[in-house]
Amino acid sequence: MPGHPDYFALSSGTTGKESKRVPVTADMIKSIRSIGVSLLRDLASLTRRTKYFKP
Repeated sequence: MPGHPDYFALSSGTTGKESKRVPVTADMIKSIRSIGVSLLRDLASLTRRTKYFKP
């Protein structure tokens, strides 16, 4: 069902209060995975400056 949360995640509760239930949809999970793979691919293609890093 579009717009209907498939899962609920718990917030970290870092403000000193109890954790909250955050709705999570399959589209959100798909998007997060896609971005993660993209970031890893970009990280692998970075070149390090040999002035600071020895090969």
